[in-house]
Amino acid sequence: MKAAKDDPCLCALRSFFAERFLLTRDSLGLTQMEFALDLGIDRRSYLDIEHRKNLCCAVTLLAYLCYFCDDPLGILNECRRILDKHLNVLRSPLR
Repeated sequence: MKAAKDDPCLCALRSFFAERFLLTRDSLGLTQMEFALDLGIDRRSYLDIEHRKNLCCAVTLLAYLCYFCDDPLGILNECRRILDKHLNVLRSPLR
């Protein structure tokens, strides 16, 4: 089953990543086009992330974590906090 666009978990993740990408881009003094190219995506896809329309794909997330994030574990912990708030994971071996 596909999640709805207004799913609270997806909304929270879109907001989180939109803010992170914008803060990173601003701190580096990059344009949207420059940051999009560095992440390996087109400008339209980047705009959709920054404007909270879409989440990034796994490859874009990995590029961000590997090349632009000074605290990848902190990002993953924040994602887990968001997921914990919205999902009821019962069978994780990490719980």
